[in-house]
Amino acid sequence: MARRKITVRDVGEVLEHWQAGRSVRAINRSLGVSRPTIRKYRAIAEAHGFRPGESPPPEGWRAFLDKVAPELFNPGAGSAMFTELRAHHEVIKEALKQTTVLTAWQGLREQPGLKVSYSSFYRYVRKHLSEAVERSSMCGGRTHHQEKSRSWTMVISACGKTR
Repeated sequence: MARRKITVRDVGEVLEHWQAGRSVRAINRSLGVSRPTIRKYRAIAEAHGFRPGESPPPEGWRAFLDKVAPELFNPGAGSAMFTELRAHHEVIKEALKQTTVLTAWQGLREQPGLKVSYSSFYRYVRKHLSEAVERSSMCGGRTHHQEKSRSWTMVISACGKTR
């Protein structure tokens, strides 16, 4: 079955069916939404105290989801990882002037508390620093091994940031 974009209206319907006590499989059959997607939205509602048989949020599902998970229906907001990476935007930008995307990611992961996968980091860089990706992939003629051995502290100090 091909993937399809789910709308806020669809999510509202999924959550209404779930609150009425229908099973994941029954919701899947009647609405055509995948079971993992149903579980994802059900988990969001349950994490905020909603249970089957109870009333929906007073502000409605749209307002509720906008408040608790804005990235779901506003692609510009990005994921929670994008929000975390935005706080390091200047450091990333400076690092990409001197290193490859992979090396910048490895250095950034050394920052305390920042745990982001390479794929998330790469998506962020492609979306927000696309010109830097092309420039950094060339690596100034250095081999990959030489590039990996460059000091991340040099990148941090060039930005005026300390750990």
